[in-house]
Amino acid sequence: MKTYSSDLEERVAVAVDPGEGSMREIADGFRIGPTTLVHW
Repeated sequence: MKTYSSDLEERVAVAVDPGEGSMREIADGFRIGPTTLVHW
């Protein structure tokens, strides 16, 4: 399992909260897998 910074996790959470696109679009934008996004 790849380790990501807590800063990245916080930025992703901010993007997901207002619904800035689909989960896949957000994951692609941060260059992480959609599954990682779901687990956070």
